[in-house]
Formats: sequence, structure tokens, C-alpha cells
Amino acid sequence: MSNPGVIIPSYLDEPERILLWTADEFMLLIFPLFLGISFGYFVTGMFGGVLLMTIYGRVKRYIGEQFLPGLIYWYLPLRFSRLSATPPSYIRRYVG
Repeated sequence: MSNPGVIIPSYLDEPERILLWTADEFMLLIFPLFLGISFGYFVTGMFGGVLLMTIYGRVKRYIGEQFLPGLIYWYLPLRFSRLSATPPSYIRRYVG
């Protein structure tokens, strides 16, 4: 029953990566670095970015990858979420 011509990649569900990091980790590295360059503290911004990225990577590893997006959805207004077709997060129960 197996077809030797069909190849299914094993990395289909992997998140998108920028260089070596996922997009959210990369943003946590770049944002403090950008602030450090803007205010003249390049080394401090670099260490801050690496520290934030390391802490976030450990939190993601132990709690789960969708923990932070879930917090953003439930506790921040809908304009921060890319899911515009979903119902508002403050409505907990629906009648009907």
C-alpha cells in the first residue's frame, strides 16, 4: 500500500524561523538591541535582548509555545490580536 514516490516532510508543523530563532524570539532579541542602539547603550541592549530571549525560550519550553499568544488574546484588547474573525475575549458564555 505504500507509494515510494510520495515523500511527507517531518518538519511540516515547525514554526517559521528567522536565522536560528522563531519570529517571537527574534523580536525579543532585536527590540532591546534597537533600543540600546537608539539610546547609545549597544552592549546593554545586546545583553538585555539575549537575556529576554533566553528567559522566554525557557518559559516556552516548560509552559508551552502557545502560552504567551493565549495570554495576549485573553488579557489584551482585540486590536493586538491578528484573529479579527474570532469573538471578543471578554464574552465568556454565549446563549443560543
